[in-house]
Amino acid sequence: MTAIAQLFDASVMIIDRMHPNGKRELGYLVRTAKYTSNYAMISYLLQYPLFTYKYACPPVYARILQLGNTKEHKIFDGNTMLLELKDLSMNNTMYTQQEHIRKMFYKH
Repeated sequence: MTAIAQLFDASVMIIDRMHPNGKRELGYLVRTAKYTSNYAMISYLLQYPLFTYKYACPPVYARILQLGNTKEHKIFDGNTMLLELKDLSMNNTMYTQQEHIRKMFYKH
């Protein structure tokens, strides 16, 4: 995890959660906060897509990063677009995971 964090110039956080059912969950989180870290992470994920449904998120994140960098999110239209993009990234149902895997990794 440290190597991944260094790649993205980010930090590693330890997560220690207790679920309502009493089960404890330990994990690690690499959190990006700087423009350069976010750009590196998005570039990586665009080049090496994920196998899960989150494969569709990096293009949306790239647009959100661009809105923030140009300060477009501060105007009404930009803020509306930001909210729409956030909703799109959270509720993306364009493809199922199986369709994504077939499309990206079994090209015929």
